[in-house]
Amino acid sequence: MAHTGTAGPGHDELHQDRGPSYVMPNSWERARQRLELLEASYDAASFKRASRLGVREGWRCLDAGAGGGSFARWLSTQVGPAGSVIATGAYREAWLAFIRVIRAAGTDPDWTRDLPLRLRRHGLVDIDAELDVPLFRGGSDHARFWSLTWQQVRDRVAAVGEPAHVIDQGQAELSDEQRWFHGPATMIAWGRRPSS
Repeated sequence: MAHTGTAGPGHDELHQDRGPSYVMPNSWERARQRLELLEASYDAASFKRASRLGVREGWRCLDAGAGGGSFARWLSTQVGPAGSVIATGAYREAWLAFIRVIRAAGTDPDWTRDLPLRLRRHGLVDIDAELDVPLFRGGSDHARFWSLTWQQVRDRVAAVGEPAHVIDQGQAELSDEQRWFHGPATMIAWGRRPSS
């Protein structure tokens, strides 16, 4: 995340300091329809994956970024009264606060999306790319890394208008060894100079 640049026309309007907000608020008149389409697109695969994992009576489950809540409701039927399901967004909210801080510092976290094109513009050929999304357990080295990273920017989070407690809650979630998280996607791209 070392590249800085402008996002083009409308950047200022999209990134004004308006305080904490969700990019796609559920107050939008078509939000329910959007969430229903999200459920229609992903629920079947989520149910199948959870079933393959053996979700059953008594399990404790977390649905991070619960959307419209359909998967959390389905999980509740699987774990029954002896289990529990938490649908939460504190980890996600801490990420959003972190992203807002790095954007305020002039870094565009989305700049890698056209990295293969940038390599081609520099004359490289045989360009390819992969995306790595790490999955890690709470309390792991990876979780401690992000917890310390968020701790380091905690004061800056407040400076860009986000409540600092969002970072505290995210750090608390990262310390829970019973939970799993995904980190930010890392794009790896490569190419070679053409043979002469």
